Amino acid sequence: MKKFTFKAKNLIVVIILLALSINFSYAQEMHNNINEIEQRILTYEEALEMALRRSYTARNAAADVERSQELRDQSAQDLRYSRPEGPGNDIQDLIARQELQMYLARETSLGMSKRQLEIINENIGFEINSIFNEIIKTENELELLDTQINTMGKKIQTMNLMVNNGLRSKLDYTTLNNQYQEVLKQQDILKKALDNQYIKLNKAIGLDEKERRLISKEINYEPLEELDIDLHINRMIARDPYIWNLEQQISLSQNRLSLYTYNANQEPYRALQIDKTKAENNVNSAKQNLRESLRLRYNQIQQLETQYRIQELKLKEANENFTILELRFELGMITKNDLLETETQLKSLEVALKNIIIQHEELKQLIAKPYLAPDYLN
Repeated sequence: MKKFTFKAKNLIVVIILLALSINFSYAQEMHNNINEIEQRILTYEEALEMALRRSYTARNAAADVERSQELRDQSAQDLRYSRPEGPGNDIQDLIARQELQMYLARETSLGMSKRQLEIINENIGFEINSIFNEIIKTENELELLDTQINTMGKKIQTMNLMVNNGLRSKLDYTTLNNQYQEVLKQQDILKKALDNQYIKLNKAIGLDEKERRLISKEINYEPLEELDIDLHINRMIARDPYIWNLEQQISLSQNRLSLYTYNANQEPYRALQIDKTKAENNVNSAKQNLRESLRLRYNQIQQLETQYRIQELKLKEANENFTILELRFELGMITKNDLLETETQLKSLEVALKNIIIQHEELKQLIAKPYLAPDYLN
C-alpha cells in the first residue's frame, strides 16, 4: 500500500511537471507568435521613414540645395564692392550688371531649391498615406465580398434543395449561380488590385516585391473646423510654394529690366517687358486656379460631411434592425439566409462609411496643403 502511495505521488508530480512544461511551451509559442506579428506590422510613420531614406528624388533635391548654395556663395564673392543701380550704357556697365543679375538669380534658385526639397518630402508622405488608404479600402471591399460570397453560397445550397424538390426552377438556380460567379470574379480583381498596391508600397519603401506587411494606420473621422473660406484661400495663396516660385520669375524679369544695359547687343527692352507680363499672367492664372480648386475641395468636404451624417444614421438603424432580426432568428421566425442577407447589407453600410472617412481625410489634407496635388498649375 505504501509502495502504491509512493508511485501515485510520483505520478502526480510527473503529471504536474508535464502540465507545467506544456503550459510553458504553449506560452512561449504564443509569445513568439505575438512577436512575429508585431514585427510584420508596418505603421505609416515607419513606412514614411523608410521611403524618405530610399527616395533618390529627395536625395537629388537635397544635393540641389547644396549646389545652389555653392553657386550663390560664389556669385556673392564675385560681386564688386559697389552694386550698380539703374540702366547702363556700355560694355563695362553690362559686365557689372550681369554679375549682379547672376547673384540675384542664384539667390532665387537657392530659395526655390529649398522649397522644392520641402515639397518632395511632403509629397512622399502624401503618397505613402494614399497607398495606405488604397490598401485599407481594398481590404474593406474584400471583407465585404467575403460576406457576400458566404451569404450567396448558403443561398445557392438552399436554392439547390428547393430545385430538387420542385419548389424552384432551374432557371432561378442558374441566375443565382451566375451572380455568385460574378462576385467571385470581383473578388479576383480586388485581390490583384491589392497585390499591385502592395507592390507599389514595397517599391516606395524598399521591401521585396513579394513581402506583405500588415499595415497599421488610424483613420478617425473629424469634421473640418469652421473656417472663413475666403480668408483661408488668401492665406493658402500667400503660402503656396509653387506660386512663390512663379512670383520669383516676375522678380527676375524686373531685375533684368532695372539693370538693363543699352548699346550692348542685349535682347530688346520691349522683349523683356513682355517676359515680365507673361510671368505676371502665369502668377495670376495660378492664383485664380488655386482659388477655384480650394473652393471646390471645400464644397466636396461639406458634401462628404453631410453624407457621413446620413450614412451614420443608416448604419445605426441597420445595427438596431440586425439585433431585432437575431432575436427573431433565435425564435425561429426567420431563416439563417434572411439573417445573412441583412448582415451583408450591414457590412456594406460599414464599408461605405469607412470609404467616406478616408476620402474626407484626404480632402482635408489637400485643403490644408493644396501643393500636394497642384491641379491649379497650367
